[in-house]
Amino acid sequence: MRRILADENVPLPSINALRDQGYQVDAIAEVASGLLDVEVLRKAVQTEATLLTFDRDFGALIFGEQAEPPPCVLHCRFAPESPMDTAERVLALPEAAWNGYTSLMQDRDVIRNRPFSTARPS
Repeated sequence: MRRILADENVPLPSINALRDQGYQVDAIAEVASGLLDVEVLRKAVQTEATLLTFDRDFGALIFGEQAEPPPCVLHCRFAPESPMDTAERVLALPEAAWNGYTSLMQDRDVIRNRPFSTARPS
C-alpha cells in the first residue's frame, strides 16, 4: 500500500479518490492545517510517505537547502481540469516515478523525474 502525505493544496475529492483506490493518504488540511512547508516535509520523511503537492517550495528545500527528502515528491505543475484530475494523474503514474525522485507532473503526458541524489553534494 502506498502512503501519501497530501499538502493543503490538493483537492479533497482527489484525496478521497486515492483513498478509495487503497492508498493511505494523510491530508495536511485535515490533520495540521497551516503547517509550515519545512514541517510538512519533515512529516513526510518521518512517516516515509510520498509528498503530493502543488507547491514548488519543497524543491527549494530539498535541492537548495539540502533538506532530507521523503521517498518521493509528486510535484503537480498543472492547473487541474476538475477536482478529480490530480487523483487521475497520480493513479496513471508509472512505477519509476515513485522512488527517489521529485516527479514533476506537467502537462497530461509529461513527467520529469529529478533524482534526489542531485540534492546532495558529492
